[in-house]
Amino acid sequence: MSKVDVDHRYGVRNLSLDLTPNINVLVGANGAGKSRVLSIILDLLRAGPKGTVAGATGTFSDQFESLEEDANLRICSSGRNVELYQPYFKSMENIEEFILNGEGERVLDQAELAEVNYILCAAYTEVIIHEVQPGLRVTLDAGESLENVYSDEIVPFVRVKAGERRWTTCEMGSGEYAALYLWWLLNRQERNSVLLIEEPEAYLSYKVQERLADCFAKYAVERKLFLAITTHSYPFIARYPDDSIIPLLGKLSSTSVSRRKKYDVLSYIGAPIKTKHVIIAEDRLGKYAVEFILSRYLPELFPSCVTTYARDGASDIRTVLQSINKVEGLALTFVGVYDEDQRDQPTFTADDISHCKKVLFPLDATLEETFIEICVTNQLEPHPLHPSFNDAMHQHQGSEPHDHLRLVAETLRIEERAIWDFCLTEWEKENRERIEAFSRQFSVLLA
Repeated sequence: MSKVDVDHRYGVRNLSLDLTPNINVLVGANGAGKSRVLSIILDLLRAGPKGTVAGATGTFSDQFESLEEDANLRICSSGRNVELYQPYFKSMENIEEFILNGEGERVLDQAELAEVNYILCAAYTEVIIHEVQPGLRVTLDAGESLENVYSDEIVPFVRVKAGERRWTTCEMGSGEYAALYLWWLLNRQERNSVLLIEEPEAYLSYKVQERLADCFAKYAVERKLFLAITTHSYPFIARYPDDSIIPLLGKLSSTSVSRRKKYDVLSYIGAPIKTKHVIIAEDRLGKYAVEFILSRYLPELFPSCVTTYARDGASDIRTVLQSINKVEGLALTFVGVYDEDQRDQPTFTADDISHCKKVLFPLDATLEETFIEICVTNQLEPHPLHPSFNDAMHQHQGSEPHDHLRLVAETLRIEERAIWDFCLTEWEKENRERIEAFSRQFSVLLA
């Protein structure tokens, strides 16, 4: 299904959604209408292209095959099932006899065991799953009879072993069972299946959420699954491409699709903002200077940036940019920051990185040469960094530029960063306009 149009159903009005073939993530604050929209998608899938659903229509691909009446398509909720079935299993006195009446045991093979261990950060040596039908009574609307109305839902009862320890669903924590339930749910899907899941993050640690999000993507691609999920989880939002994210806004009279970008959505629902940009400088001094400029001139972007430096300078920056240039759909922005001496060098001008994001420091020389010149020019007496600072500068005159300030700091037993701070402050006084222009250029690169 590629599109959903809602006129009026379940309180959702005048809504139009574009869907992707694999993963669709409905995101929004509580009350935005995520669950209602998921229910509408379920109704449309059950009806198929030839059926009708009051107040809503779906656009289906030519390859769509109508779901069988007994396809058992429903919205799955690991949180609900943990709360419902785990206490039920624990309350059963004849649990062993009940399990034997299920579909038989399934022992995970080595590949499946490795996948489960990865998701749960566990060290199971054996996992056995029994598919059972607990047959709990169904809660109906007021006035409807509850007689002989039971759930036909199939759920996993799990036995695990780690070393000499053995335990089952009855002894597991809620998070452990929730993660195993979701893996089982994904793993049992046939090719071209449909899977609708509500808030898969329930009970799960952050790391398990990340790894399950990757697992969802793996199964969706390998088995050509159509997945639609509702979530507030950062990993389930941040790890998928923008066209898979459907941000919903709840209004007084309707639900609408927001035009916010993915990271704006995360901020809107209160999720922590993680790294969006990686900035690579030539060396430690370049990294420090970038952080100095970003923190002062682009404070709104600085929290989403990680700055680092290349081990072998400009040539390493080029290597990183070459690699990134070959990756499609990368969620991070990479920017190379070079010294002025690289302006005409292949490390900055080569064709294989011509479309990459890169920028030159707003200087007439390298950072090291510029800072040395600042220290020589500002021979204050007494010097604010150290009484013998000018003598130490003279003592190491003629050293390699990238070693000069480090040697001065070692001689005086002061932090090299103290010298950098002094130089950056003096440089800023004389070059504010150039720094502001550099910041604007940087802002465009990170947009």
